[in-house]
Amino acid sequence: MLPQTNLQLYRLLIDLNATEANLALAREAYDLARQLFSTCYRPSHKPFVAHLIGVSGALALWGEPVESVVAGMLHSAYLYGDYGDGAQGATETRRRMTRGRVGEKAEQLVYDYTMAKWPRLPEKWLAEVASGHLDRTVVAIKLADLCDECCDAGPHYAKGKPLEFGLPGDRDARQQVLDLVGTLVGASAKAHFQRILSAGDGFLPPDVLCSTDRSFHVVDPIAEPSGSSMVRRIYQLAGRVRFKKAG
Repeated sequence: MLPQTNLQLYRLLIDLNATEANLALAREAYDLARQLFSTCYRPSHKPFVAHLIGVSGALALWGEPVESVVAGMLHSAYLYGDYGDGAQGATETRRRMTRGRVGEKAEQLVYDYTMAKWPRLPEKWLAEVASGHLDRTVVAIKLADLCDECCDAGPHYAKGKPLEFGLPGDRDARQQVLDLVGTLVGASAKAHFQRILSAGDGFLPPDVLCSTDRSFHVVDPIAEPSGSSMVRRIYQLAGRVRFKKAG
């Protein structure tokens, strides 16, 4: 019920009558995301880029503007993305590069998401929006992030990761989050999130498919690429990829 590949996202945007300019912006965001997160995975071992696509797709389905859809694709860029610079966080160099790829509005949302301080209880988010301490659009991105977390019964595969508010199992928190989605994003978004949650109810995958990992992680290659590798030489000459040990 949420796109998990770039092609599924593109089809969704086309079906939603996105303009050619907005489609190009979505593709640019995806291309940047796959550079930043090429070897990264969720605790469930779902590719991290698939999660980013799901967040972006949720925002598109919820009728959020294109800059929000793009920011959803890149919401973790400054938190976890590998810009190849050895730095951390939202440095000015990283921000300038990201702005050059996806524009000022989307980049500002990514930055605001990075800097946001999230209350522990979802009912307090609404007060934070009302007071101006949290931007409504940034909260919508966070809610879309939670929505994709629950997509495909993901939490049931990642038994070691504590999901925010105890979703999807905590029924009280679940209703609070759904009410928050309804208030800040709309009734159709709330109904969509409810369907995502309901699709995973009662499903328990066999332990052999589950992970005890607790967080985002990077996977190393099986071995260091060999200097004699024909594929490595071809790609290095083309300047298309960097070979390095992930860590």
